[in-house]
Amino acid sequence: MRTTTRAVLAGVCSATALAIPAAAPATAAPYTPDALLQISLFNPILGGTITITVLNFETGELIDITLSGVDLPLGTLTANSDGTATGVIKLPKSALCEQTLTATGRNSGSVATSSLLIGGLNLCGERTATERTLQPTMLATPTTGSGNSSPAVATAAAAGLAVVAGAGFLARRRKSYHY
Repeated sequence: MRTTTRAVLAGVCSATALAIPAAAPATAAPYTPDALLQISLFNPILGGTITITVLNFETGELIDITLSGVDLPLGTLTANSDGTATGVIKLPKSALCEQTLTATGRNSGSVATSSLLIGGLNLCGERTATERTLQPTMLATPTTGSGNSSPAVATAAAAGLAVVAGAGFLARRRKSYHY
């Protein structure tokens, strides 16, 4: 009986090994984070200043900072070795109420935006509905993979469970025989 049990177990293991397809090496596209723009105040005073930080631009890239409705850039920053830059921007006195601040990389073309409300309700009145809904720009959470497992991994896991279950069954059956 021992020879038969071993032969059956060896056959199950061999069949399982042949049934599992060879998994191809996993490859993923390189992660490229989106450009981000963070501002120190989302409700600055008319003609005030804000501190801005840009992230995920090319090393050494010139980044133009513009405000919606204003023809000329408010300033230009240069990204350091890790693709970030920080600077203080003076807002024009003509900019009022809901505005969009934009950072545009000259080389990469990367664009990051952030909304702000200049002057508040005392100057903008009921023309703005978003004053209470403006939230700070949050850093993006990097994601890796799609969250779906590959069919090869699922097949290998199922085959592994079958081998363990078969071995347990054979071991239990073997104990029931008394020699």
